[in-house]
Amino acid sequence: MTGAYFSDRRQTLEQYETLEGFGSWSQLPGSGLPAGCTVQSPACPYPTFGDVIQYVNGGINPSQLPNPDLNFTFDRHVSFMDTAVFNETSYHLTDKWQATAGGASSGSTMRRNWSRICPPRRAAVGGQRQGISQ
Repeated sequence: MTGAYFSDRRQTLEQYETLEGFGSWSQLPGSGLPAGCTVQSPACPYPTFGDVIQYVNGGINPSQLPNPDLNFTFDRHVSFMDTAVFNETSYHLTDKWQATAGGASSGSTMRRNWSRICPPRRAAVGGQRQGISQ
């Protein structure tokens, strides 16, 4: 008896997350640091959240991005391949005796490829830097 097995499975996941209105909100006076300041002055150097991202954290102001509301993208591709072969052979030595031998070989391959892209900005929350930047 001889046989073989083969399986090739693939999976793809694409995710795009936006925060609707984030780009517009980040340009509102009063959304920056210190909280509540609305006009740029020595006492209020960053009146918008976009100013905080750009000048305090070294990111890109969301209003300058192609999609200012984009939070992140995630793209994953996975493939999994299984192969196997087997053989079993019997030989009758006499009417009462027989010899049987068999063997098998198998292999698996898994490939993963993924990327996560966050716009190059860091958020300032409670005076501490948080978030992810490129």
